[in-house]
Amino acid sequence: MTGAPHGLDPDAEAPVVVRVDWFSFTVREASRSALERAVSEALGCGRDAWGDAGPRQRYEMSREGPCGSFIAFSRGRPDLHVRLPGKACGRADQESLRRLFAWAKANNGKPTRIDLAIDDMQERCGPRFVKEQFEGPTRRSRVKYSCLTVKSTRDGDRIGESLHLGSMSSTRCLNVYDKRLESQGQIQATRWELRSKDERACAVLDELVVRDDWGRVACEQLVDLVDFREESGNRCAWFADLVGDAEAARLVQEKPEPDISRMIAYVRKQVAPTLCVLMHFVRGDLGAFVELLGLEAARGRLSVKQQRVLRDVAREPLRVDVD
Repeated sequence: MTGAPHGLDPDAEAPVVVRVDWFSFTVREASRSALERAVSEALGCGRDAWGDAGPRQRYEMSREGPCGSFIAFSRGRPDLHVRLPGKACGRADQESLRRLFAWAKANNGKPTRIDLAIDDMQERCGPRFVKEQFEGPTRRSRVKYSCLTVKSTRDGDRIGESLHLGSMSSTRCLNVYDKRLESQGQIQATRWELRSKDERACAVLDELVVRDDWGRVACEQLVDLVDFREESGNRCAWFADLVGDAEAARLVQEKPEPDISRMIAYVRKQVAPTLCVLMHFVRGDLGAFVELLGLEAARGRLSVKQQRVLRDVAREPLRVDVD
């Protein structure tokens, strides 16, 4: 079996293996050498396992490690980006990954994606069956979109079916597929792959750092996204075989209150290029720029939180303190 399991159902009659199958994050408060050392310790490799590579993920340079892992960076940028795909995560046991997760949190790292893979080693329910149940009356789901696709090689040989539940662009989605065919027999299972991104990934990371029962964490995440229940309210037997009596996850991450520094940072990251074009359009005329954007009229559309920030900055001297 490829990859170290990070959670295991002790029931030998219905084994379910849980893995962390992807971890990517961005960190700003650490040196590249410290980051490379922390990732190397998690993957069980030396610093000599890393080599210089080309641009990655909009970064100018990168260092490539084992199993497709890499650290990306650019000159003059304080942020570093790490990607550990499934095979790289599989090199690490649960405690090694937990130490890396804790290191990332301690250095104010922001996870961009975490995948939790629940492997049904009995292959009881395939993607087509799950789609039929998803479209039936037993579904209890936070998502409505489903898409069943058939994967094939360039020669037309069938690799297997894959069911996507939820949009790939959302903060979480589910993919159910035949891992036996996809892995060419290395992992004989039906995989339920739960992808979490951005703020949802942050909440999942918090759980993985403090809890030992990662298998339970994965099942709670899955049940929170989709569940299958009979009219009586009891969980469908086929789904109970997979998740047991897991309850839906209750992950609450408090969103930070907006302040002027966060607003400036957001505009710099998301809007600054567009504003640059518009400023050139008005030939640098600040008055024309204000009129073009309708900034005076926008004061009447401020939210309650934006109005509070406006009052706060009116009482304080002008100070720009962002990275």
